[in-house]
Amino acid sequence: MGDLHQPLHCATNADAGGNCLATRGFREHELHATWDTGLIDQIMENSQGHKIRESTLADSLDSEYASQFAGSANITDFDQMAVESHDIAFQVAYGPTLAHGILPGVEPRAYLNVEVSRCASEAPDFYNINPPVDLTVLYNAATLDAARWQLAKAGYRLAILLNSVLP
Repeated sequence: MGDLHQPLHCATNADAGGNCLATRGFREHELHATWDTGLIDQIMENSQGHKIRESTLADSLDSEYASQFAGSANITDFDQMAVESHDIAFQVAYGPTLAHGILPGVEPRAYLNVEVSRCASEAPDFYNINPPVDLTVLYNAATLDAARWQLAKAGYRLAILLNSVLP
């Protein structure tokens, strides 16, 4: 359920789901890892830069998004969740790079069977961007909000799924 809500898991394979796009910032070196861990690590820190507990984050997300629970939780179709994540990938994860013309005439929507181990040969338009895309310049508070909302939806939907199979 969590993986389905990581937008780049539902985006494209033209750049191996962001694995071939070299980036910097958020302590990661490619777009996919930024969404897997870099943004999450940032969310898991308080304003003083100290790590917070997972339960503290869960409480914070619940407080922030409880009013939207019913609307987000009513989506139980996995295909619909995947399409939703796909849209977020292109609006939020890739969006700033596309808006600023960083990807050289290439939009990563086309499906290609790119393997991460062969990024240089199979996705050269993404892999060879130099210098790497600086996400700290392109991403902002709205990006972190989108990641937080994805975490909240994944948690709400997982809870509903578990409650339905384990009454």
